[in-house]
Amino acid sequence: MSFMWFLTWTPYALSHRLNPLLTNWIFSDSGANLAWNTAVPFVGLVVSPLTWALGPIFSYNAAMILGMAASAWSAYYAALRLFRCRPYAAVLAGAVYGFSPFMTAHAVGHPHLVIAFTPPLFLLVLYDIFVTQQHAPWLNGMKLAFLTLIQYFINSEGLLMSVFLAAVGTCLLLISRRRALSRGQVVYGTESLLVAGIIALLVLSYPLYLAFFGPWQPYHPIHESADIYVADSLSFILPTSVQALSTVSTHILTSFFSGNLGEWNTYLGLPLIMLLGIIAYIKRADGNVRFLSAILLATVIFSLGPSLHVAGHSLSAIPLPWRLVERVPFLRDVLTTRFGQYIYLFAGLILAIYVSDDSVSQARRLARLAASLAVVVFLLPTVPLPYPVTHAEVPEFFRLPRAQQHIESPALIVPFSTEDRATAMLWQAEAGLTFKMPEGYAFGQGRGPWPAPTPLSDALIDIEDTGHAPAVTSAFRAQIIGVLKRQRIRTILLGPSPHEHDALRFLVEVLGWTPDSVDGVFIWRRIDRRL
Repeated sequence: MSFMWFLTWTPYALSHRLNPLLTNWIFSDSGANLAWNTAVPFVGLVVSPLTWALGPIFSYNAAMILGMAASAWSAYYAALRLFRCRPYAAVLAGAVYGFSPFMTAHAVGHPHLVIAFTPPLFLLVLYDIFVTQQHAPWLNGMKLAFLTLIQYFINSEGLLMSVFLAAVGTCLLLISRRRALSRGQVVYGTESLLVAGIIALLVLSYPLYLAFFGPWQPYHPIHESADIYVADSLSFILPTSVQALSTVSTHILTSFFSGNLGEWNTYLGLPLIMLLGIIAYIKRADGNVRFLSAILLATVIFSLGPSLHVAGHSLSAIPLPWRLVERVPFLRDVLTTRFGQYIYLFAGLILAIYVSDDSVSQARRLARLAASLAVVVFLLPTVPLPYPVTHAEVPEFFRLPRAQQHIESPALIVPFSTEDRATAMLWQAEAGLTFKMPEGYAFGQGRGPWPAPTPLSDALIDIEDTGHAPAVTSAFRAQIIGVLKRQRIRTILLGPSPHEHDALRFLVEVLGWTPDSVDGVFIWRRIDRRL
């Protein structure tokens, strides 16, 4: 639900002349630097007409669905234009990339990863810069800068990974073509990169300044260890519960992988791995296949992280190449398992080239297509997908005209918004962000992506989890009143939740008066004047 809030925040901030990368509409007493969050401002801007007309729930669902389709289309387009694949083969590449286990895993709630149409387009532009050089250097530089800016405002981590793989790919290309390179080609590539770099840095100078020197900096590194969200060595051959081929045995084995289900996304299956190996061998004379196979292998190795993991056990005694860069600024916050996105891109393109091979007969090409489809079937997801479906219940109060809401800000929303529950953020977004609140789910100043704990937040979370309210002693009540005064809370809103009545009794006992009941919520007004 936090992403629904982000989709609402960007157009709201721009239309109200606020900084879209800084906010205290959540964490009203401390603020959040959204330059360090997956706030997807580009997506928020694109779907803003849907958000204004139909609400954040609809625009979020539309962004997820259209994001997967756009990702598949971009891989299809890259295969068609870059490698001159036949249309049916390009469709195969688009399907492998756009509807891969990576995408189906992250469709659980990560639009910044599902909306991934830029990596294939990066590949298309970079290929022209370093290989074909058909367009003017300044034009390719502008294209590269444009894609860079779009990716930054969707997912800066994805941009960093794209830049890293582009650097690795460039090195591989230079090594393979070192004898055929001319001075003119080097100058062309350098000019294109300079144009891209200058434009991107000019536009991103302020966002980058906010990220590294702006207010409300989160604690670094963002993630405690670079050795948690990594691809397990068995994840390439064992399907998780997201795949249709998952069994009880594989489900038990994969449950030991480090991270979580949303990050177990590098499954290829033995048949596809074997086919990719066969293609790499029989088409070893094809420069495109050699390059894609090499960068695919490198990406697999990077996805494993700094040390080898086997069935969830970290073998720290076996260091891997990522160990060399795990402490490098920027790269230290990368979740290496997310290199899986590029694994499916390269695998899909290799299959498309193999199926489109003009050196063999049509019957042979059809046989290759059948073989490719047979191994891709192993990637199919479970139907229906085993995802937690959220039935977003929004009280009518938050959809009332603004004059009828009359919410004095800041307002405390219950159930309290924190790490795994962001209902309050959705209700605030549905209300048109007409009030601030002290809670939320985002990386804020000096903490993880949740509010700093207080006696009040701890009590509300305990009630939500267990239904048991703590005893309200005079000393405990004084602590809670102190929190409300420190956060300058003027309104408290209690909405539907499993333990709504327990929270109601607790707040009545603490505040000393009963609230009004208005269109599905209980509301305490003028808190600051009555305490």
